[in-house]
Amino acid sequence: MMISYLKNVMRDTGKFKYIISVGGLCVLNIITCLQPYFLSKLVNNTVNYKYLLFFLISLLIPALINFIKNDLVQATRKSSKKILFLFLESRGYEYYNDYKSSTLQSLMSEVSFVCRNLVQEILPSMVKVVVTVLFYTSLIGEYSLKIGILYLLVCLVYMVLSALLTQKNRNDIKKALDSTVEVNKSIDDFFKNLDTVFSYMSFKHELEFFDTRLTYEKNIYYKIQKQIHLVYLLQQIILVFLIGLILYIGLINFSSFKQQNLEFILILIYSILNLSNFGTDFLGGVELKDRLEAALSKLQYGNNKDITKQNHRVIYDGLDVVFDNISYYYKELDNEVQVLKDLSCRFEYGKLTALIGDNGSGKSTVLKLVAGFLIPDKGIIYQPLKTRVLYINQDSVLFNRSLLDNLGYPHTELASDQLETLYSLAKKLEIDNIISPHADLNIEITGEMTNSFSGGEKQKILILRALISDFNIILFDEITSGLDIKSSSTFYQLIKETVSNKVIICITHRKEELQYFDKTISLNV
Repeated sequence: MMISYLKNVMRDTGKFKYIISVGGLCVLNIITCLQPYFLSKLVNNTVNYKYLLFFLISLLIPALINFIKNDLVQATRKSSKKILFLFLESRGYEYYNDYKSSTLQSLMSEVSFVCRNLVQEILPSMVKVVVTVLFYTSLIGEYSLKIGILYLLVCLVYMVLSALLTQKNRNDIKKALDSTVEVNKSIDDFFKNLDTVFSYMSFKHELEFFDTRLTYEKNIYYKIQKQIHLVYLLQQIILVFLIGLILYIGLINFSSFKQQNLEFILILIYSILNLSNFGTDFLGGVELKDRLEAALSKLQYGNNKDITKQNHRVIYDGLDVVFDNISYYYKELDNEVQVLKDLSCRFEYGKLTALIGDNGSGKSTVLKLVAGFLIPDKGIIYQPLKTRVLYINQDSVLFNRSLLDNLGYPHTELASDQLETLYSLAKKLEIDNIISPHADLNIEITGEMTNSFSGGEKQKILILRALISDFNIILFDEITSGLDIKSSSTFYQLIKETVSNKVIICITHRKEELQYFDKTISLNV
């Protein structure tokens, strides 16, 4: 799961970019590793300006490394989100029943954050460690092969011990991720329920509720970081002891060569400096790995079982949409709840059909089955060839984009004849104060688009989008719930003018609206 995701991110970012970046990091780290050699040359009786220049240039390496990291990090930022977005787009409609939008946003942010940190912190650190160990092993080996091999073994022992000391507590990682999701859900709930909060003046209650989740989040992350710091301290003790042992052995062997001694000492000092963060970075890498696995697991990344359901849809040469013994279940905890049982009906072409029934009778489910969002568990749905279905419900929201983007979605421009039709329809729906030839439809509304219009205005905009579209099947799920009687009457008059070459189905709870329909289908038993 995680490996597959990271491979997809690398493929989208470009493997060549990673190769060039890692190669650049290797070269720059080799130059940094030469600092002990440059310094040892500067302590001779005569000043060597060449080595002084080389040493000064090597001090600029960390700043140059940042350019390489930034390029790769920003490319990874884009690809990590894009790959997840493509995955979410590929999910079936039922997948989203298990998630709040705030949960998906939190998990996507978590995954992207982890990927960026892997590239920005862990990858450069591991490259630095590998280059340091191999380069200094080669450098020490030129003076003494035995001590060079000993240095390599000591470094390997240190890294193995670091890996063994890593206590991977996946339960804590998952709890930490859950705690962050709960914090984000609290924020999301607060802003979505502002009317309720202000009505009840429940600010203190909301603060206490939020503070409880913040405290839990703080405690779980503190526990994880404390574990990391304790292991890091132990790793540093091991590293200093092992490097000290090599230093003692080396000085005994090189005692008659002062410059050689100095270079050897500087190499070991630089080794401690370069390897000192290995423990922390390794632990951090393990933590990031667990966080990535936990987030991808919650998103069910790589799980394709939701699209393996048998298809019960048949394309035929008729114009009506036909349900033949359709049954549908949904899962609630470990139980299957039946919504529809052996439903047979016909939604006729050229007729305006009302779908009525008690709450929970499955009206919205029927429309989502027609739209292809849901797949029935039993029966056959016959649909016309070249079907294009548009589904709009009372809870549909506008995109945080311009009015033109919303009206013409997914197109960003409308033809002149479409604009004329749009302005005419807007006037009939009495929304020409917002949509008219004099209004700039390309201007994006400040703040969230949904909060910029009343419920009735939002529904009228959605109705306009449907009326200027070229869909041959249009499904309205209680779209008139936010409209007054006059606007509802206008709406039905307008759709009756377009129904002659379409299948239009409307869910309504208003008995007085049934007069506008050519046919009524009831789901009540």
